Amino acid sequence: MINLDSSDSGLESRTIGGYKFERKNLIGKGAFSTVYLGYLESDPKQVFAIKRIKFNPNKSIERQRQLIQREYEINQRLNHPNIVKFYAYLDDPSYDCYKYLVFEYCNGPDLETLLFAEKGMKEDQAIFLFGQILEGFSVI
Repeated sequence: MINLDSSDSGLESRTIGGYKFERKNLIGKGAFSTVYLGYLESDPKQVFAIKRIKFNPNKSIERQRQLIQREYEINQRLNHPNIVKFYAYLDDPSYDCYKYLVFEYCNGPDLETLLFAEKGMKEDQAIFLFGQILEGFSVI
């Protein structure tokens, strides 16, 4: 599988395909990648979530490429207001071991924070939220 990208010690900033991000703008880390807040170099007011995926040299590179390709294809097909918008799949011309996926940046709390911020959620809020989730699933 793709390795957690924890080896960014030399990374301060990168520009890939017109998108720029800086190490200090880390949004989070997942099991397979690191996500940074980035922006369009030609228009810094347009912000994005840039997912940086690093290949694990100890695993099958071909299998890792297939997994990233599958993620790209799935995200490319999803088009719904309740699903984070996918913008680009990018190769790093300087480092072949990195691939990038560019997504809409959603500022605000995640679902877990919303659910546990208070001692529960009002029924009407829960119904509304659940309805939005179901609408998003309808396109998958």
